[in-house]
Amino acid sequence: MQTYRDLFNQYVKTFDIKDKKILLKFHHTYRVVEYARLIAESIGADLFKAELCALFHDIARFTQWERYHTFDDSSSVNHGDLGCTIIKEHFKDLPYLELVLFTTRNHNKYEIQETENEEYKLYTKIVRDADKIDILLEQGNEIHENDLQGSEEVFSSILKQELVKNQEVKNEVDEVIQLLSFVFDIYFSYTFSYLLEKRIIENKVHLLSCYTKDRRFEEIEDHLKKYMYKKVEG
Repeated sequence: MQTYRDLFNQYVKTFDIKDKKILLKFHHTYRVVEYARLIAESIGADLFKAELCALFHDIARFTQWERYHTFDDSSSVNHGDLGCTIIKEHFKDLPYLELVLFTTRNHNKYEIQETENEEYKLYTKIVRDADKIDILLEQGNEIHENDLQGSEEVFSSILKQELVKNQEVKNEVDEVIQLLSFVFDIYFSYTFSYLLEKRIIENKVHLLSCYTKDRRFEEIEDHLKKYMYKKVEG
């Protein structure tokens, strides 16, 4: 695995590594690699394949930032699709190349592309879960405006156990609630257990409650935790 870590590191060094946004995605990648390994261990999957797919899942973020100065796909480029182009150009000799391409293309999509290849689906799910762990831990931990109210649409999506769509997000409160909705797109018991242990739901609801009073926060906290505990219990 170290050979491919070295290849990844050499590629990242072609960008401005003093740029905090480049470093942000560099460190994000390695945390996702670790989470992917832990998830793979928990289900008896191949650790090398899980780590390799995780290592390259966000390879396009560096080009995206350099070219567009944003990580917002909607205003720049889909980084999963761009990642496949970059892998084919710079990393075409990777082992399990088609697997890596499939997981990279599908790690950020609303739904995984239809395929009969169970291995492709498995490792895509591992990468998606690992990515969400890091996003939930590292993002949505501050709000810059007071007295914001969550939109009715985002609360409704939570209670219907649906992902909050981008078009439903109107402000920073909605952004945090959208992150919480990620639990409805998680696949593995390990991921649910880890997030419960880290008290992700409680911490983000507490953040929301510090900025605006809304009894609906208590309702979605209870709803999300019940959903997660049920998933852990199987």
